[in-house]
Amino acid sequence: MELLRLENVTKRFGGLVAVNKVSFTVEKGEAIGIVGPNGSGKTTLYNLINGVYFPDEGKIYFEGQDITELPTHARAPLGMARTFQIPRPFGGATTRENVAVGAMFGHAKASVDEALEIADEYLKLVGIYDKRDVEAAKLTPLEKRLMEV
Repeated sequence: MELLRLENVTKRFGGLVAVNKVSFTVEKGEAIGIVGPNGSGKTTLYNLINGVYFPDEGKIYFEGQDITELPTHARAPLGMARTFQIPRPFGGATTRENVAVGAMFGHAKASVDEALEIADEYLKLVGIYDKRDVEAAKLTPLEKRLMEV
């Protein structure tokens, strides 16, 4: 089942074409990698997918819905989120609490208890459930990345 589809997505900054007619599809459960040298447009492409930028041409679909012109805050309730190069967990909060905050954004009607249950499910899914009560700042870099996912 299709999760994400880009069709001929292009982004220009003045005379610079940062992303040029990119098309691909990601199926549910599939993981892809985007590689290239510095300045090749990887971050710009990521920002297009997440609504930080809007494409000058082309379309972006998430679970069949055209999200090309949806801003970032409107994409989050659909289940879209992003991570950054350097994870920055909430200081003093546990791994479980950090994930619960994200769960509350992704599930607008979730209570705190429901968000904590959702957090437990995600932590099990990514394999760090045993770290749920550890202060997130004390996780290894890999564990912080998994927590963000």
